[in-house]
Amino acid sequence: MGTQFSSRLSKSDAQRILAGIRSAKRIAGATNGGKSGAAEGGLTAQQRRRMADAIVPEMLAVAEHRHFFDDFQQSPLFVDALEWLTSLQSDARYNEFRNKIGQYDLAETSNPVAQLTQELRKLLDADEPQKPDPFRTAISAAARIVLVEAAVRQAQSAAEDSPAVRFGRRLAAISLQDLVSRFVGAFLGELFARLVSRADPDQSEALSGEAVTLSRDKAERIARRVVSRIEKEGQLTQAERIREILAEELRKTIDQKPSPAPVET
Repeated sequence: MGTQFSSRLSKSDAQRILAGIRSAKRIAGATNGGKSGAAEGGLTAQQRRRMADAIVPEMLAVAEHRHFFDDFQQSPLFVDALEWLTSLQSDARYNEFRNKIGQYDLAETSNPVAQLTQELRKLLDADEPQKPDPFRTAISAAARIVLVEAAVRQAQSAAEDSPAVRFGRRLAAISLQDLVSRFVGAFLGELFARLVSRADPDQSEALSGEAVTLSRDKAERIARRVVSRIEKEGQLTQAERIREILAEELRKTIDQKPSPAPVET
């Protein structure tokens, strides 16, 4: 068995997730290949949302059975990666990224994202406890997504700016709210995708690919709820509290699986 959370899924867990994916289409009222308002053979936006709302609670219920919540709320790497990202953003926004350029020797690099990815790996290696963090892969992927997306944002820069300075300007253009939301959403999206992949490694289920896309959409909605709550508390920089609120929102999600759509007559 591997060290990452998705490796805990048993054969019966996989069957339950796949059954949930199949039933989600029925719950969405889309068993006949879509309705008016959808592309030919596709799903309406409402049906896609209902499918996502059905798929994700089923996956989380399976995960809960495998001690997801106990382990997630003890995950040091989620907190460490988020605190690291917010420290990068803060330095970029308020100090023109000077501290981080010096700390990580970015002044001469032609690829600051690649070098920061190496620094992220070092951070996770140093902070991971003797018992491997079962969420490391999803956490690392989410942090890299934030870095890569920051690198392609539009921001004003001067011709003489180094790649690191340009990256800093682009990172500074991201609000703290958006950074937290993107990290949380990307983490959940990666986690859900790995659960689907583990349940259907050969992609034998026709809806598995769609399930990944829909669950990523649901992940972004959950992330926005987390940010809304943490903003109201005035604790947007508190990574441990963000992790706690995320766990609470995921528990709520399990209980919010929609009822089947009414049958049209």
